[in-house]
Amino acid sequence: MSMGVAWGDESSVQIDGRLLYVLGAVLVAPGEVEHTRGRARHLRPPGRLKAHWYDAGGRSRSHLTAAFGSLPLTGLVVVRSCPPDEPDERRRRKCFETFGPALEQLGCARVVMESRGERADRRDRELVAALRTRRVIDQLWVDHRRGAEEPRLWLADIACGITTSAWRAGTRAPASISVLRVGEP
Repeated sequence: MSMGVAWGDESSVQIDGRLLYVLGAVLVAPGEVEHTRGRARHLRPPGRLKAHWYDAGGRSRSHLTAAFGSLPLTGLVVVRSCPPDEPDERRRRKCFETFGPALEQLGCARVVMESRGERADRRDRELVAALRTRRVIDQLWVDHRRGAEEPRLWLADIACGITTSAWRAGTRAPASISVLRVGEP
């Protein structure tokens, strides 16, 4: 099934002296895109610019998890356990080498990532171009949006948060999120 567009975000968390870097995306069937965007918009807490897993407490995280599970979407999360001093861009690159092809296998031609600023966004575009040149990916393109502007990006953040919370608890992420591990376990 062709999903077309995915919305993506990143996260990281320290667990047992290691850094868990996570690159995640949500894919929504074409007929459900606007419906899902509208439902995601309602997840934003009053007075906040966006729904964000890191800022949510226990009850709020339970609400976000339940809301995520009720939406017609598929989550994809790539997890990399790495030393805390590893450069950010290396973490991202190593994850994207798995993330990009996995998105394409799901029928995704474009991923909209949460913007990390003009310079970092340019590095993402250069990375995707390099992966295309190396034939790691064939058709995937990357765009960026500010997190506050696109509620579907919040869903990618929630997928990352659900995954890191499951990892920390020693459990599995829900079936709606495919988790791929890269590098050290």
